[in-house]
Amino acid sequence: MANITASGIAAIGATAASNVVTIHSNNFTASKSTDNENTATTKTGTGEANDVGKFTTTSGFDTLKTYLGLVAANTAATAEVYFDTVESVVGEDGDEDATDQTYAANPANTKVLQLTPKDITAPAIAASKHRVAFGIDLVALDGTANNKTWGLATAAGDDILSNGTDAGTGVESITLSTNVTLAIAKLKSDANLARAAAYDLVIDAHEGYSNTGLITFENADNDSEFSTTATGALNITANSDVLTLTIDGLSVTTTAATATLDGIAAALGTRWNAVYGEYAAGNSYSASLFKVVSDWNNVGFAESAINIVAKTGSGRRGFNKSYSVALTPYTTTAGANYTPVLGAKYGATDSSADNKTIADGIIITIESADAGTLLDKVGSLVYTFTAASPIIYKHTSTLLVNDSTDTTTASTSSDVYPHEARGDAINVENAQDEVATAAVTFSRVHWL
Repeated sequence: MANITASGIAAIGATAASNVVTIHSNNFTASKSTDNENTATTKTGTGEANDVGKFTTTSGFDTLKTYLGLVAANTAATAEVYFDTVESVVGEDGDEDATDQTYAANPANTKVLQLTPKDITAPAIAASKHRVAFGIDLVALDGTANNKTWGLATAAGDDILSNGTDAGTGVESITLSTNVTLAIAKLKSDANLARAAAYDLVIDAHEGYSNTGLITFENADNDSEFSTTATGALNITANSDVLTLTIDGLSVTTTAATATLDGIAAALGTRWNAVYGEYAAGNSYSASLFKVVSDWNNVGFAESAINIVAKTGSGRRGFNKSYSVALTPYTTTAGANYTPVLGAKYGATDSSADNKTIADGIIITIESADAGTLLDKVGSLVYTFTAASPIIYKHTSTLLVNDSTDTTTASTSSDVYPHEARGDAINVENAQDEVATAAVTFSRVHWL
């Protein structure tokens, strides 16, 4: 192709992010390219906006000017646009510098437009702020006042917590209430927050440690939070009717070997733990934050109940999560004369207010006000408390956000790292610089 009339494609696709324009290896000829003397003081480099010159051509290539101008303004576009021959190349001094330049042999002297978008292989990531997290089980703190103490100090021995009223007065430790709301209020008093800020620290506290749920199976009645259509005494078919337990969006199904309330609890509890419980060979334990037990002593499923327990170390992630049960009559038993009956209560009461997992404690977080390893204020802190784990539990996380070589610690649907308090505990990391191939922008479209 030696001639073209392109005014009809002035804007088609020019601004699309996926736009790729390739024009070369035809027979388009410019009789002359003239590089005029630049008058501007900026952007006068070869191929820049104020690089002044003129292509002389009778090929109709200049009818592409409007279209190529839109392409040149599209930072996402890719373009390789060349004359195939430039018969005379004239420099700024008016002298002819070259003749009979071709795309095949001398593409730099026939180039009209070259665009390559910036290619980011690793984005810039800001440094992270070190954050440590402690879980305190307030319900378990039912002994002496010493069992409720919490202290925080610098490596030099400066007490960071205040006496509760005066930010200028530090104390070795404070005593927490067994009431979640009051404990959080004491930790987040104005005096404590101000004193922590003076040491470049941020203290926070949240409900959400030692998270549990409770399902109690019962004869169905109008107060049951789960009930089959029919109410009354339990009536299911052993080894046939399908039972479902769902916790935080994950479900298991099974049948009960014995048609009793205890048998139902045992069947569902055993099945859940076989799939999502703690470390059983071949199961999917890492996909769920929860395991189940019959009672707090972990003694079988003999109390017509399933206790849902967030796995140790999971932090607040297991708080306020929904759970439920369901029953589906097996097709061979779902005849006209068969009516299954089952009821269940969620939480400790018939109120819907406790139908999600609840917390027996709080999560305390201490974060460095400065990001990065050099200015980290958390790593050297000294923590004191008189209650032993698990009443007070230090949470951890292996997640590394800024390490581009780390391909093993990102959560997936099959591995949520259930024994880590992701979001509560944060590792300190330095900033990561952007890794990218710079964009290429060369345009002499304005020479057309």
